[in-house]
Amino acid sequence: MTQKTNSFGELLSRCRRNSTDPVRGGPLTQERLAELLENTTGIKYSSVTISNWERDDSQIHKDDRPLLVGLLKVLHMCGGVKTRESADQLLRAGNYRHLNGQELTQIGMPPSSEESEKVYPDNTPPRTGGETHYDLRQGTFFQGDTTAHGDFMLGGKTYIYGDMKDSTLYAGEANLSQSTADSLSSYTQGVERLLAQLDRGQPQYSEVLSYQRQLADNIQQARLYGDPQSIRVARTEIIANLNRLSLDTLNMPFNKLCAPG
Repeated sequence: MTQKTNSFGELLSRCRRNSTDPVRGGPLTQERLAELLENTTGIKYSSVTISNWERDDSQIHKDDRPLLVGLLKVLHMCGGVKTRESADQLLRAGNYRHLNGQELTQIGMPPSSEESEKVYPDNTPPRTGGETHYDLRQGTFFQGDTTAHGDFMLGGKTYIYGDMKDSTLYAGEANLSQSTADSLSSYTQGVERLLAQLDRGQPQYSEVLSYQRQLADNIQQARLYGDPQSIRVARTEIIANLNRLSLDTLNMPFNKLCAPG
């Protein structure tokens, strides 16, 4: 099959070859891109996977935003994707949507003031009804009626956002089951309890802090993107490490710290 000019794979290959290995120097190889991507996302990839992407033999799923953002983050760090325009060009070639403000921040590219402040306008009419909404400012659901500005329906819930064209960027939480949402909250509570029972002088304290940051970022991505497999796998590894630390320091499984009460 003839590869189309400016396909996602062709542009990805060009961006990689224009990147510099931050440790070894020289052009970034497929093997090293896979290693750096694993370091960024917590998911193991191989040079074969990168090769398949570059030859357009396989494609990253459009809903796997953490992987796409991680890939752009590595390429930006290595100098292969220097501007937002080049990042969006790569995404367009694969028929992926453009980057939002939060994703730009994750990659290391400053978002515009408009993108970093996607909140409901101050002049919004009061919400007094009983429908379920999603508040971008708080990252939570709340009760209120619909308004004429910037609401959209998904899965029987009404979501509030500031920019019509980016409505789907914030709809991930609609795809979370109640049990998943409860588990995410319990993990946050568990790591806080673990830290509270450790001495700041213990070597494990800083390690738990590191996993707390990773967990918070993972949970935020799950709420934004609907918890695809790549996020779940990364979270499983984080929880496994927290369980190890909890057993080592408190002789107690981490799940017990996550239990209510």
